[in-house]
Amino acid sequence: MAGRSSGPWDANDIAGIRAHFAAYRNARYEAGPIAFLDGAGGTQTPDMVVGAVKGYLEDSNANIDGAFPTSVETDELIETAREPRDPPSSESSDTRILPHGAGGLRWLAIVVLLAAATAAMSIVGFRIAMLLFNAALLVALGERRWWAIALFAVLGSFGVYYVFTTWLDVLLPTGWLGI
Repeated sequence: MAGRSSGPWDANDIAGIRAHFAAYRNARYEAGPIAFLDGAGGTQTPDMVVGAVKGYLEDSNANIDGAFPTSVETDELIETAREPRDPPSSESSDTRILPHGAGGLRWLAIVVLLAAATAAMSIVGFRIAMLLFNAALLVALGERRWWAIALFAVLGSFGVYYVFTTWLDVLLPTGWLGI
């Protein structure tokens, strides 16, 4: 049966991470960098997972609760997979779930802004709430050019409103002001 690999990947080494996925080594993508946008449960699978599944299918593929060796191996594999794992060591400063420092404050500010925009939509409507949110978002992300903030805020609020209400026929809140 194939062994497991649980070694951490360096989140800053994008090329190193991509090297673990066969899809990125496909010759048809040699023209330039690609991105698969199919989400966390998507179709791109790291080589270690492909190897583990292949090893299981070749060596141990069996029904559970049987009295034969491959069935016993399958039962053991299932039990091992269900065992709780120790959380990452607090001694490791590389392992963090949420941003910290200035990035953490920026993240918190964005979440608070989004909550405020969501609450404000019923009062001022989608367009005004998202206009203010988009402007504040760019400022929180460090943008300081007023024209970039204004352009993004207008297109990201009125433009999105137009696309959703006109092309997709989705109702968005207009608020008390009817905007």
